[in-house]
Amino acid sequence: NYVDINSRKFSRRRVHEGNSLVLVRQAVGQMAAFVETIWSLTLDQSRIFLLLRPLHWAETAVDPYASCPGFECRLALDQLTDKYFVVEPSSVISHAVALRRPGGTFGISSKTIVVCSLNQG
Repeated sequence: NYVDINSRKFSRRRVHEGNSLVLVRQAVGQMAAFVETIWSLTLDQSRIFLLLRPLHWAETAVDPYASCPGFECRLALDQLTDKYFVVEPSSVISHAVALRRPGGTFGISSKTIVVCSLNQG
């Protein structure tokens, strides 16, 4: 139901949505995603894998946080992508906080989520 990464607990979305939103390193930039499943596989050693379902980032032109990188916040659409990604814990940067906003916020008709990093170092 959960995994420890750098002394922080991460959960599956169905168990605890607040502990399942993560920021993950990508080749270019970061991805905000919910942890859908956690697998622990024993091969020659035990390895953990996370099945992630990402959010769609809002376009930079409508993201009020895009010009404030020091805030560590970005705007995402409140809708999961159809894609899934499998990553190891080393790809996880941090937990993230999700503040859901109704349609019409920031002049965007669809519901959005303000995603803020909880990276502590």
